Amino acid sequence: MTLAELEQDVSDLIGAGVYNLIFLPGGATTWIDDALNWGCDQIAQLLGITRVDASLSVSGNLVTIPTDAIKPVAVQCWWTPSGGALMGKILYESTLAIEDAKNPNWRSRTGNPTVWMQQNGSTILLNGIPATGVVMVGYLQVPTAMVLPGDTPDPRIPTVFHQYLKFAAAAWLLLQAGQAEDRKKATEMFGKFATGIGMGQIPLASVDVKR
Repeated sequence: MTLAELEQDVSDLIGAGVYNLIFLPGGATTWIDDALNWGCDQIAQLLGITRVDASLSVSGNLVTIPTDAIKPVAVQCWWTPSGGALMGKILYESTLAIEDAKNPNWRSRTGNPTVWMQQNGSTILLNGIPATGVVMVGYLQVPTAMVLPGDTPDPRIPTVFHQYLKFAAAAWLLLQAGQAEDRKKATEMFGKFATGIGMGQIPLASVDVKR
């Protein structure tokens, strides 16, 4: 489906409510397009279909992830023992709170990394410093955004899921209204979206609605 077709689907779905968007910065079409691209982001995250693996440099114990990443999902490092062959290890994900509780001085720990944790949207921290100075990071890449009327969703998103993007977009738009009744309707719409892409009932409260 093209962006123009998807826009019409969303307009038909939320009815008169779409006209309230005309008075927002950018107008109704801009908001609907943002909502549809948000839906594509959700499919990428929930199904993991835009994963990319990249070899990234480590500065101390800090790794900067690419700007097109939604979030990191896996980290692997390698090292060569004295007189041995190259070895690799998949690191477990942890949190700053957990590592601080185990050892407040972990940030200065040398030796092979044991775990990784996301520091913010653009960096991850390693507990340990890899001797090779690089790690392999698997991350979910932001789908290619639809901009022009003839654009279609990122080709990594199965065509069969295009029909459910209108529900995700409607949910996002309804959340922007901020009213209790709109949130209830948004929850219903997101449920239809999640079920349609085979993920069952996912609480809307657990989803990042920022864009």
